Amino acid sequence: MPILAKPTDRHWKPWKNGGGDTMDVAVFPDTAGFDDFDWRVSIARVAEAGPFSIFPGVDRTLAILHGAGVVLTIGGAAPVVVTTASEPRSFSGDLPTAAELIDGPVMDLNVMTRRGRVGHHMRRLDVQSTQHLDLKHAVLLWVNGSADITTPGGVFQPEPLEALACDAPARWTVTPHGAALFYLIELTAITVGLRL
Repeated sequence: MPILAKPTDRHWKPWKNGGGDTMDVAVFPDTAGFDDFDWRVSIARVAEAGPFSIFPGVDRTLAILHGAGVVLTIGGAAPVVVTTASEPRSFSGDLPTAAELIDGPVMDLNVMTRRGRVGHHMRRLDVQSTQHLDLKHAVLLWVNGSADITTPGGVFQPEPLEALACDAPARWTVTPHGAALFYLIELTAITVGLRL
């Protein structure tokens, strides 16, 4: 049965490098810290420019939830702009990465999976009509708008930054009441152990 996690159930904590703060949306194992998770979905508040923490052996994806956005420099590649309208940006946690704020603080969504154990794919879904989602292991993070999410475990009406987890094959139907935005993170590989 899907589990609904509210932002008020979560707690902010310092980043691994101490340069900002973060809160877990979902993590496995559920007692894992920054160095021993198999996968992690989190939200971060970024108030100033600076480097990201290095996560060897980890694949990452980032999306901007609120704010004007950031300019990311990943390894030796050309800088890339990421805003609330951008598709999620994937990169290796092994690479030195830094962010410049475009115009003030941002809030972002981060997904990290341990390479060789779990993989992930994050989608930005800006919808105005009914969507059918055939899921296996996934976390859905609601951003804005109103909708009914019909699952085998019931019907949910998520608020901004609430999350739902799917831990078994199922079809979910998202019926928006007007424009709505959410992110869907699908996880693949060994036992995923979904918990929120």
